[in-house]
Amino acid sequence: MLEQPTVAGAEEISRIRASIDLGNATAVLEFGPATQTKLVTFADAVLAQVRSADSGAIGRELHALLDR
Repeated sequence: MLEQPTVAGAEEISRIRASIDLGNATAVLEFGPATQTKLVTFADAVLAQVRSADSGAIGRELHALLDR
């Protein structure tokens, strides 16, 4: 089940929603790649932190899987 957004999160959702013209297919398509790029950047940063942290045997196994 999804959690309800915080007030700041709800405001951000409203701002993003208002910036997309749902009647314009091009605007909808152009929204996707920028969001995907931000998500990939975030995920890469998280993975970099996990890789650099000492997380024991499980961390070494995960690191070995990610380096393949």
